[in-house]
Amino acid sequence: MSAAPDFVVRAPNEGLLLAVEARNLPNASAEWAARMRRDLAAGGFLPDTPFFLLALRDHFFLWKRPPLLDLVPPDYQVETREVLRPYLESLRTPLHELSEPGFESVVSLWLGDLVHGTPNGGSEWLQASGLREFVRNGNVTAPGRV
Repeated sequence: MSAAPDFVVRAPNEGLLLAVEARNLPNASAEWAARMRRDLAAGGFLPDTPFFLLALRDHFFLWKRPPLLDLVPPDYQVETREVLRPYLESLRTPLHELSEPGFESVVSLWLGDLVHGTPNGGSEWLQASGLREFVRNGNVTAPGRV
């Protein structure tokens, strides 16, 4: 595990907006996701950001302004296949057949579209959470990669 999240979205002159950890792990519950977020924060792997997204094979879990070290459930939980459907259709590869780097690449493509205001896939939660507008025109980087 790296000492940073897989991806962050930064706003010019405004700092971090979103941290994203992408893992191709199946069958994770919201409770498991909450423990993972708290453990990442406690281990110093998670910066204090207004939004945190844990992108897993079955679900995307989103927290909006969570207390960094508290065990709190995600504010939003959406099916990964709905969010990433257009990308998976282009690849002609189901989620369960993606490698870990392949999954991270698809999440990265989706994030790039999100900051440019053109995310494909289920987006009601993006509007409801405010994430879509909050990260618009931000820059996606991968600080955890060497």
